[in-house]
Amino acid sequence: MSHFHNNCSRPLFALVSSAKLLNIFEFYLHTATNVVGRHRGFMFFTGQNNKLKTSLACTLLALGLQGCGGGGGSTPTPTPSPAPAPSSTPTPAPTGVPASGATVFTSLQSSGNQFSCSNCHAVSEDTDGFSTVDNLHRPAHPLFNVINRDSYQNGNSNVLFDAVNICLQDWMSADSWAESSQQWLDLEAYFQQESNTDAVSDITATQIAPISDFSNGDIVTGQTLFNQTCATCHAENALGSTIAGDLTVLNLGPERVAEKVRTSGSTTSSIFPGLTGGNMPFWSQERLSDENLAHIAVYVDSISQDPTAGNSQCSDTDHAKVGQVANLSTIAHGVSGRAEIINNCTIEVTSFNFDGNAPNVVFYGAANPGATTHDYSNGYSLSDRLDGTEFVNATYTITLDDPSMLDILDGLSVWCVAFGANFGDGFFQ
Repeated sequence: MSHFHNNCSRPLFALVSSAKLLNIFEFYLHTATNVVGRHRGFMFFTGQNNKLKTSLACTLLALGLQGCGGGGGSTPTPTPSPAPAPSSTPTPAPTGVPASGATVFTSLQSSGNQFSCSNCHAVSEDTDGFSTVDNLHRPAHPLFNVINRDSYQNGNSNVLFDAVNICLQDWMSADSWAESSQQWLDLEAYFQQESNTDAVSDITATQIAPISDFSNGDIVTGQTLFNQTCATCHAENALGSTIAGDLTVLNLGPERVAEKVRTSGSTTSSIFPGLTGGNMPFWSQERLSDENLAHIAVYVDSISQDPTAGNSQCSDTDHAKVGQVANLSTIAHGVSGRAEIINNCTIEVTSFNFDGNAPNVVFYGAANPGATTHDYSNGYSLSDRLDGTEFVNATYTITLDDPSMLDILDGLSVWCVAFGANFGDGFFQ
């Protein structure tokens, strides 16, 4: 094929890549020869002027190859392989695990107080309102089929996730969750498991005023009722637990018991107005009748070590510890200050310093925390949360529920509930 090289504009091997193309070339050459021979305008005959015939053949071949994508003799540009199409299968969304949700339901929040969801709510109750797990009656409604309700928090929310965050903030003093958090996904899956297709009605928690008439109260009945209701947190016969204190040493009169039962809770609640403070959840009309409250109140009054002590008033200054002072040591987070018992229910902390950079920190009180151990693990909260706020030479007022609380208050600590850590404390003397 080299004799064509001198007559065509490009080497023929650059155009012909297969035997098939060579056959096409020979066809074009034969056609060119016959065309020249038959054309009246040329003075040549068939078989003459091979140079002209060869040039025409090359031209026709080039045109043919162009029609086939030959590019006039240039090497074809490879067509790039298409990029692989993205997968049509989306990344699966995170899902919750019901068994893990059951653990969330019964566990404390690392950023919260001493309560879990299960302290206030049962999942399922029998027809008398007692938990099917531990036979106790709790202050809040049960949560079976909660996933199917139309509204929550006394009609203030129609989204379960939002209602859960209200509980976290108002009742557990914990940080709210993101909707993508694994804790929420697991709890939601647990609620879905604890449901069926039955129709459900929305529920309410009606706030009512404390009672003042206890004449129909019965101590024996009250003990039974207490151990079915209040014992959820205060333990049987009111002896106290890690969740709530021993009531036998507080000398609470029935009026004070009734007030706590009906009005205890966060003063900043956006759902329930008029609450008077404290971690204890109030009992609504739906969950505890006035009749049963009277029984419970006289029972708690009867187990006080010295019932007459309940006659002392908060504004009085007749308690033996009034005037005592505790100087707070500095252990962590810049804690320091001076705490003085001003009257039967008021402790004033002056020159108070705390950097605010720790989770779930409160003032904690304890009876005999130990001069060397400084153990407040069995203590009790005396304030709202301090974390998130920096205190610099500030004055902070602690208000006690009852004068009898001074009886069991020997030490005061700036205590991190989340980690059980003492950031600084002092002993009243």
